[in-house]
Amino acid sequence: MEEYDATSSKYSDEKFDLICISAVISASRRAKEISKFWKDRGAYTQIGGHYATVLSDEALEYFDTVIKGPAEIAFPAFIKDFVEGKPKREYFELVGNDFEYKPLNRKLLTNKKYYKSFGTIVANNGCPNKCTYCSVTKNV
Repeated sequence: MEEYDATSSKYSDEKFDLICISAVISASRRAKEISKFWKDRGAYTQIGGHYATVLSDEALEYFDTVIKGPAEIAFPAFIKDFVEGKPKREYFELVGNDFEYKPLNRKLLTNKKYYKSFGTIVANNGCPNKCTYCSVTKNV
């Protein structure tokens, strides 16, 4: 399997309008490196995930748009705004307990080519608890 590096010099001539990243806090340094690499090439960068939710002020220093909290509603709104040429700096939409209408492609969760084997465990949407230390429910 070919190793993928989002900041490899083999991509130096590539042009993208938009780069979207999701990161946990422990991956934030790498996410910022990726953002800088692509912003230097003219791309608009967006970040979501636990890092963007918990440290949104810091993320705004490195990314054009930050999506805080669950992205099922906020990400499509961001994409619509981006296509229309008027993306906001920050997005946040509460997601209720009814996940039936959320556009989640579960095929991505079962296809190992879309992710590597990391030792990080991430809690996400659907957890009914509101632990004070948890980034998932920080803004809820």
